[in-house]
Amino acid sequence: MTVNPAALAAVSHTSTSTVTVYDAAGNSLGTLGEHGGSVSVQYGQAVRRSCSLAVADPALIPRNPGDLLHPLSGNTLRVRRAPAGGDAFPDLGRFVITGGSVKRGSDGTTVDVQGTDYSEYVAPIGYTIPTQIPAGPAGQRVAAFLTARWPSIVTDMAWATQTISTQTFGETQGSDPWRDAQSVLAGVGYDLYFDTNGTCVARTVPSPSAAAVADYGPGGFRVITTIERPLTRADVYTGVVVVSTNPVNNAIFVAEKWDTNPASPTYANGPLGRRPYMHTSSVVGSQAAADALAVAELAKRSGRGDTYTLGMVPNPALDVGQVITVQFDSSSSPVNVLIDSLDVPLSAADEMRVTCRTVLATD
Repeated sequence: MTVNPAALAAVSHTSTSTVTVYDAAGNSLGTLGEHGGSVSVQYGQAVRRSCSLAVADPALIPRNPGDLLHPLSGNTLRVRRAPAGGDAFPDLGRFVITGGSVKRGSDGTTVDVQGTDYSEYVAPIGYTIPTQIPAGPAGQRVAAFLTARWPSIVTDMAWATQTISTQTFGETQGSDPWRDAQSVLAGVGYDLYFDTNGTCVARTVPSPSAAAVADYGPGGFRVITTIERPLTRADVYTGVVVVSTNPVNNAIFVAEKWDTNPASPTYANGPLGRRPYMHTSSVVGSQAAADALAVAELAKRSGRGDTYTLGMVPNPALDVGQVITVQFDSSSSPVNVLIDSLDVPLSAADEMRVTCRTVLATD
């Protein structure tokens, strides 16, 4: 979805967030009243989406496991932020209630509610015996693995056809099936996460050359309210070397990919020299998969320029992995930045926090 903040700013400042509660069967139990809080989205984390709500209704204090906001109720939350009376923007997410607290003070009682995305339905379902993901198309095999843990899961990953080798999990205590599934797809160059609708999706690594979905700058409604810019060369790489050993037949696949763009800050023949990120794997099942993984890892780690944390008018349509165009002041030229994290407020008065970075093509 392409959204110009100038067109939606007039409603973003007065937009309302709605939180609808559903039972385990998917039936609506009603919408919460006055509330604050935020939804956080983090690229590259096991839990991509989480929410933190503050509900100003003492009647909703959870006392028993069956109560509306109790973490043992099995209830879920659908969080949206849209113009009053409208539903013009995508959901901010679907969340499992995982915790909370009750705060009492001079200004009243607040029920704090914590939620995580639907990975919560997979992560705790541990192994009773060692379990295999058989060799074959990555998306198909991982979807079957996840469905065995959560039969109600909805997936969109059959198109991810890179070949994986047989993987065995559950041989050590404390293994996390969700992280294991993510590691399998990451091993062949895909991200795995739950989207805003609660669908488990596999996606290619975000491309910095993608078209910008929105633009921000000085003046009018397209205002950036604050800018923070940390400076570091830590964890900066100019290339990727992938080494994978197939645990079944001991086949070894090696792939290299270097930043070959002289204009890139991580140009492999530039001031930083050859600084490879070494990626070892047992997942890759072919040389083509190793090559694709090297390309995907380079997209994550090279071509990095400046990093920024921006405060801006909330735009609920933005997501991590998207590109936006930013003009930091009237004397600078617009640049494209890739979004790494978002913190979207649910109250009308607060600004949205966006962590992003400039990225140049690596070849």
